[in-house]
Amino acid sequence: MATVQYDPKMVKEYVSKADNYRNLARASQESGDYAAAANCYRQSFTLRNRVLGHQHPEVMNDAHNLASMLQKDKKYSQAESYLNWCLKANARTHGAGAYEFAQTREAMGKLYLEQGQYPRAINNFKQVVALNERYKGAASKNTFKAKKALAKAYLKSGDREKFEEIMESARLAYSGSNEAGEEKAAAPTTPTTIAVQAQE
Repeated sequence: MATVQYDPKMVKEYVSKADNYRNLARASQESGDYAAAANCYRQSFTLRNRVLGHQHPEVMNDAHNLASMLQKDKKYSQAESYLNWCLKANARTHGAGAYEFAQTREAMGKLYLEQGQYPRAINNFKQVVALNERYKGAASKNTFKAKKALAKAYLKSGDREKFEEIMESARLAYSGSNEAGEEKAAAPTTPTTIAVQAQE
């Protein structure tokens, strides 16, 4: 299917309007009006998607921001639909298994976790871990953070044994990395501290 080429002046006009809607969305978000923020992000997303296309990162940013606001507004099915759009857009743009899926899979995991859909949340967090291990390395900070999120999902589901197992493997892999060495002054992450955070 041929890509539609828009007049540069039209593209600039649409992007300018989208920027205005995005600024309004951020203002509404800061004031706690998530419904208004979602509406503005939706307008920004629609405008950018029309002239920039699904492959443009700013279109993806709007879709993620929109999904986040819909989640905050407890409109879970709508949030899920936009995240599914992101997955399809990533597949078309980057191909299956690309690292770009990590952001959306993480958002999916958080969405399902908030709803108490633990198996679906865990499945998405597992994919985030796998993507980070593949592209960033098993001992990277990104992978460590992804494993923490997965561990917390298991803890929320009531599986403390699995939580501790994943946290232990994450610490062992990360403790010897250069990234970890640069953060020696930071407070250590332990299963107890993560468990407390997960219950908050």
